[in-house]
Amino acid sequence: MQLAGRLRRTTLGDLLGTLYRARADGVLELAEDLGPTHRIHLSEGRVIALDSPSTWLPLGALLRREGLLDARGQRRLSHRIASSPGKLVGEILLEERLVSRQALHAVLREQLLGKLEPLFHLADARIGFHVACHRYRARFAPLSVADYLYGRPRARDRHAWRPRSSRPSPPKSSPEPPETRKIDTPRALALRSLGLSSEATTEQIKRAFRSLAREAHPDRFPHASPEEHRAIAKRFADLTEAYHLLIG
Repeated sequence: MQLAGRLRRTTLGDLLGTLYRARADGVLELAEDLGPTHRIHLSEGRVIALDSPSTWLPLGALLRREGLLDARGQRRLSHRIASSPGKLVGEILLEERLVSRQALHAVLREQLLGKLEPLFHLADARIGFHVACHRYRARFAPLSVADYLYGRPRARDRHAWRPRSSRPSPPKSSPEPPETRKIDTPRALALRSLGLSSEATTEQIKRAFRSLAREAHPDRFPHASPEEHRAIAKRFADLTEAYHLLIG
């Protein structure tokens, strides 16, 4: 398995896609020349944890935002964290029965995705990969590939990023009559998937996706038949792809 030496020669989407196809176990490192090193932990090619200074809401704050942890639960959590140094917050939440395992997994995925998102916008970094028996292997469920790969920039698409002056001019043609113009653009279809109008703001897109994703997540349907599970997984993947197309 060969990886590029610099991020500017590839994309994070390409790197993660390569590691997923190889079912790699280990740590992908992105070391910024004048900044921090980000370490993405993978198990069987899927992202399971991230060591990075990327800021994101702590787990307790995310649970409160989603209405999954009340003030009393927060006090119990704070007391246990203080009395159990070094213990994972997620383990404390389950031991105290403050949230269900299903809800915890969903919020941990949201937290991990929030920390991973800025790395897709890095212009450059030194790339390294270390095969490792990492400490995260037995923790919580890994991200779905649909969560972080669908709709991401790939190196093969870079021709579309060239400056306008360097792009070949399209052939001139007569404009189509209004009634024959296509209106089902990818953006229009993505907005329709999220139940939004063409005037939707970024915040409205995020709110709609979070709400629909909570309702459609496959983990909510543990007793679904194989056929139902395929349909549920496809619906969730379509929502995720629409979101990333709209947000970038």
